[in-house]
Amino acid sequence: MKSSEIRKILRESNSAPTERVVKLLNTLEFKNDVLRAGGKIYAVGGIVRDAFMGKESDDLDIVVQGVPYGVLFTILKKYGTPTDTSNENDEKKDFGATKFVSHSKEFNTILKKNNIDKVIDVMLPRKDAKDPNVQGHKGIKSDVDHRYSIEDDLERRDITINAIAVSLDGSIIDKGGRGQEDLKNGVIRAVSEDAFIEDPLRMVRAVRFLARFDYEIDDVTLNLIKNNVDLLSNKEELPAERFLMEFEKMIGKTDLGKAVKILVDMGMYRAIFGVDSKIVDYNKFDKIGNYDYVGNIAEFGYMLFEEQPPKSIQGLVLNNITNNSDVNDYIKALVTYINTIKGTDMHFVKEINELAGVYKTSANMLLNSLYVDDNHRKIAQDFESGRTPKGEHDIALRKEELVDFIRVVIMKAHNLTTWSVGDLKKYGINIGRAKALALQAVYGQVVDNNPEAIKQYMIDSKHEWLK
Repeated sequence: MKSSEIRKILRESNSAPTERVVKLLNTLEFKNDVLRAGGKIYAVGGIVRDAFMGKESDDLDIVVQGVPYGVLFTILKKYGTPTDTSNENDEKKDFGATKFVSHSKEFNTILKKNNIDKVIDVMLPRKDAKDPNVQGHKGIKSDVDHRYSIEDDLERRDITINAIAVSLDGSIIDKGGRGQEDLKNGVIRAVSEDAFIEDPLRMVRAVRFLARFDYEIDDVTLNLIKNNVDLLSNKEELPAERFLMEFEKMIGKTDLGKAVKILVDMGMYRAIFGVDSKIVDYNKFDKIGNYDYVGNIAEFGYMLFEEQPPKSIQGLVLNNITNNSDVNDYIKALVTYINTIKGTDMHFVKEINELAGVYKTSANMLLNSLYVDDNHRKIAQDFESGRTPKGEHDIALRKEELVDFIRVVIMKAHNLTTWSVGDLKKYGINIGRAKALALQAVYGQVVDNNPEAIKQYMIDSKHEWLK
């Protein structure tokens, strides 16, 4: 369903769109304990937004107001496994954030039927307090207090469509109805003028929603981004892992090409990555989404920087997106493949050797990347299945057998009756040549990849390697 159609339904609907959310809230096992402790429970964020849009959400975020954190944590322990995810700031713990997994099979079944992850975020309300003497994001401190209202908590969120809450009795908390109105009109609007100063990453999040829902950005919010975009360049405040989280959510859940173009047009690309964009084709990003985690991130990273100098691509991904070793190897292999193999006219034996090297760096890339030609992918599949050896250790004659046989040939050729350590050093270079020659013979289809054929080839070719 198109976003314009969803907005039409929202404007014309008289039903309660949050009915499903209210039912979920009232199935919470710890609900009665929280109420007896004087608390209130609200669903917030994506699940509420998606309910108004007639969409399913895959997570449940809850704010509990009126119950001290220690009491709340004890209640949660009674019904499942709570994990404290609060932050340490300036030696003072920022209490109030918990990941909760229920012990109840029945409750987890309800979540599963609703396509909701069993890990629930349970939080206390909070405000963001700004130190007037400190500039930028460093001047923002998260102030958590169970006595704060749900309205206080919503006022510190990023954009209006994410600043709506629903209570146990179905009451909707939405300051002036602005969130619902922006959902109906398809508008991305910052909750406050400090929203992007409090957390500059919210600018990237706004772009994600712009592209995901095909919304428009309101003029005030656009100017706020333009005025604060340089905050995205502070890697001490915003390490690569935080950008990675947003990029992960973009991939497969949004119009990725549109999202990247907005990042470029608004100056965020330059601020985040420290280089000017050279992207020509944004449609290429639409091809991402059918990989495993490593492939998704690596292909996305390469596409962001493929027009940059080849030697800089790996570093740009490593420094700005992720230092994950598998992603790093994938990018390294892809850069090598694109710049030394793809589109070249080399002898097929040399080509197999080059592909074997790339395969050893990242088999995942050579087997799956959309940049790999079909004939090269077929060779990678042969590496994977063992039909074609990836190296000397993978030919049909095992390493020990091959070396032992080569040694026998050497002893016969030189009339040796014994084999010493000195002989191994003396003829080591010949053994190396023989192993390499055997591999090339298999690659060149001079000899079949089976033990007896390789042994015979070693005898027939000894004039080449034993010299």
